Amino acid sequence: MPSFGVHFRDNAEKPSFEADYEVALHRYNNTDEFDRVSHNLNVEYRKQLVKRLYAKTTAEMSLKGSSEDREINNNYIVEEQLQYRFATNTRVAGLAAYRLKRYPIVDQDSNSIDSYVGAKIEQRLRGGRRVELGYRYDHNRAWDPRNNYIRRTYTLEFQTPLSLRRRDSLTAEFRYSPRHYQNRTTRVNGIRVPRNDNRWVFDVTYERIIRPNLLMGIDYGFEKRDSNDVYKRFTSNVFGLRFTFDKWNLKW
Repeated sequence: MPSFGVHFRDNAEKPSFEADYEVALHRYNNTDEFDRVSHNLNVEYRKQLVKRLYAKTTAEMSLKGSSEDREINNNYIVEEQLQYRFATNTRVAGLAAYRLKRYPIVDQDSNSIDSYVGAKIEQRLRGGRRVELGYRYDHNRAWDPRNNYIRRTYTLEFQTPLSLRRRDSLTAEFRYSPRHYQNRTTRVNGIRVPRNDNRWVFDVTYERIIRPNLLMGIDYGFEKRDSNDVYKRFTSNVFGLRFTFDKWNLKW
């Protein structure tokens, strides 16, 4: 999955507006089901409401997934987030979003509205370390009621520098997402029961500053999905290498 992306921000230190665009070419060895070109556009706007209270509005459009997943659907998301920063290097945030999912013609029964709400807390520690806890609840409402589900996502992220000069850093994230289908069943020991999936994801990223304007990143992702539907179980390992070049500083 080779990909290319660009990032824009209106201020290098404290941006109020940021935009990201990425295009990726997907090719798989044993199937052509997921072969495609994907596009992802993300726009963020931040505004300080009162002292230590900020609002962040995010709009995202992804066509045929992104470079990080196997989704072939289109997503349109608008998210509003309120953040409050305490004087003790602690930040708490609450968020709510409205999301539309649109699938190819053969899978249009999966078209849905998947809105969600969530919260997170971030603590900055000594030595440039950071830890974040998050929770999200989303309710997928599809054209076909069999694709309706409720999902809860729990996240834990930790980031730390690996050298005194902070040229090297390590970020690790763990996500656990149980999913309960409301109108879909599967057979277990000869009995029809509601389908339930459990997804575990572990991502780790090593970053090194090669030069003041050049950053190298090495990514590894492990994903495991368990389900009482035996045909929906899988394990995935993903490796990635990326270079970020930050040199085009525009002056207005």
